Amino acid sequence: MRISKKYSISTLFFVLLAVILNAQQPVFKHFSINEGLPSPETYHVFQDSKGYIWVGTDFGVCRYDGYKFKVFSNFDGLPDNTILEIYEDHHGRIWFIPFSHKLSYFDNDRIRVYEYNDSIKKYILDGRYPPPKRSFSVDSMDNIFFSRTPFESFKISSKGNIEKILPPNSSCNEYIFVNKNNDAFSVFDHGSENYILNLLIDDTCYSFKLKGNFSENRCINSVIIDKNKTIFFSRFFQELHCIKNLKYSGGIKLHHNWLSIDNSDNLWVGTTEKGAMCFPNGEIDKEPSVSYLTGKTVTSVLEDNEGGFWFSTSDDGVYYLPYPGIKTYTKNDGLSSSCIKCIEVDINGKLWLGTFGSGFKHICLKQKIGTVEFYDIPINITKSLIYDKENNSIYFRIYSENEKSIYKIQYSKISRLPIVKNNKLSSENCPGSICMHKGKNNTIWVGNQIGVYKIVNDTVYIENSIHNLKIRVNSIYQEDENSIWIAGKNGLWRLYFSDKTGKKDSLICYGKYNKLFYERADDIVMQSQDSSLWVATRGAGILIKTKDNTVYQITKKNGLTSNFITSLFIDNNSIWAATNCGLNRIDNININEYRFKIQTYTTGLSSNHINDILVKDKVVYLATNSGLTSFNTDEVFPNTVPPPVYITNFAISGKDTILIDFYNLNYDQNSINIDFVGLSYKNSKKISYK
Repeated sequence: MRISKKYSISTLFFVLLAVILNAQQPVFKHFSINEGLPSPETYHVFQDSKGYIWVGTDFGVCRYDGYKFKVFSNFDGLPDNTILEIYEDHHGRIWFIPFSHKLSYFDNDRIRVYEYNDSIKKYILDGRYPPPKRSFSVDSMDNIFFSRTPFESFKISSKGNIEKILPPNSSCNEYIFVNKNNDAFSVFDHGSENYILNLLIDDTCYSFKLKGNFSENRCINSVIIDKNKTIFFSRFFQELHCIKNLKYSGGIKLHHNWLSIDNSDNLWVGTTEKGAMCFPNGEIDKEPSVSYLTGKTVTSVLEDNEGGFWFSTSDDGVYYLPYPGIKTYTKNDGLSSSCIKCIEVDINGKLWLGTFGSGFKHICLKQKIGTVEFYDIPINITKSLIYDKENNSIYFRIYSENEKSIYKIQYSKISRLPIVKNNKLSSENCPGSICMHKGKNNTIWVGNQIGVYKIVNDTVYIENSIHNLKIRVNSIYQEDENSIWIAGKNGLWRLYFSDKTGKKDSLICYGKYNKLFYERADDIVMQSQDSSLWVATRGAGILIKTKDNTVYQITKKNGLTSNFITSLFIDNNSIWAATNCGLNRIDNININEYRFKIQTYTTGLSSNHINDILVKDKVVYLATNSGLTSFNTDEVFPNTVPPPVYITNFAISGKDTILIDFYNLNYDQNSINIDFVGLSYKNSKKISYK
């Protein structure tokens, strides 16, 4: 890229750098002590059949309803406060597996101690080792299966009879037993020295010779089975192995603590100090598709019934990822600033980002693995950035102590545009710039704090009659050859001008026709299908002026996340509305019948205060003060899972009462209180009840 020296642009420089796109991280919600957890040391996050989220910690177990955590400890009946794993049986009982193997379960809103804990204690002679993960199961006959580290697995009948699960023969090293629940348990023959793995399924035994140069610590710690009956197992938390179609496919070295399968049959591995890794379709011989929370020790991974992901960590609480498909790029990923004010895209699919405080960015984004190129220009920019498709050029205004000009970048060459003021070549600084709009006849309109001017054939033309309108111009739209629409601080205006001279003919404020148009307007677009004008206001939602001058209004009452609209974007038949409280997509629009569908996005974004929006090839890009957020509309959907609603408490005359199906009350028992909750974590604390 070259800079023309004749302009003496001492403040202009370029920095080229590359980063790997995989470095970006999605936006997590973090839960720790400040949010209600009793401890940052968490071992397992689990969702029960009702929809509640449970978290096992070293200070008890918690139940989360999207609003608050309810903590259960030894004061509530737990025999051990260090809960390593949580399990739900076919009765709906929630079992807690602690460090000490002293079992308990949650049933009918209370914790009950397992009546045969004394029988288990006889077999757990060495209390130094915790039970391995994924090693507890209750079958349909109420038989309990469990393992202890490092050597044995057991079965306890519903009557408390306990028996050890023995290897099929004395020559085996390691033994995996699969019960009728399709749960797997491991046994280790301490006296054997062969590296033979035996797998027993439906009373049939299969033997495998383990491959690889692995450690001599041969104890199997965890076993899981996916829906295709592929078996993944862990050896001493240091090796990960796979048996697919009853064929051993080898293993990899990976120090890990957790194995699980998500709803798409992907394998999730919680590692020590390397975060959580996802192996698509369980292909452990390939690189993981994503790695989250790098640097943290992840003790469990859960995909909930809304498609969100939860991660428990050994020392930093729980992380919740509502939308894995939403990605965010910040200063940590190579941007000079996380404060993004505007976005443009060129014909090659490259994104141009206007950043505040640290400069102007040119970023070439690839949707998967690749590098990102940045060209940094130190300016402050709002929405004064435009791409002209006709000549494949980007236009923007530089504002610095020594430089106040409009520049053009075309084919990696940058040039400053000359200024003609009132028909005379001028050496003055270029006026301020708030917005730019590509209009008719190769004209680019520029709006600023007092009016408008234009760029024609790479020359800036300033005409006093239209530049001194005394209107702060936030957005411009040119509908015909002789007029432009202006979204201004004091409402919606239409400027008529002479085609020959470019001077003002008239300026009309549309607030005098409809008081709604006196509201501050921040953006303006036109729907080509019906020529309706859509105006983003700061406080009155979206105003729509039809071709016959009928005015419609869309607000929070219709489903918008806010009445403060910051930006509008038309994508085929959809209109996207960015606000200070999230993103909205308006579809199935029939203005004449006042019918439309609104979808909202408020969770998982880098910030719900959105400065600008752009949609390209089904990918949505959002400029926020906390970074650039992107997602594919085919992968990220608004949450449509209906939340289950439960009555949590019933009080009569101010006294809490046991929840039952029917109450027979006296005539004077007429003061009733009902507490209830709807379980939705993507829409946490934003549920409306009817």
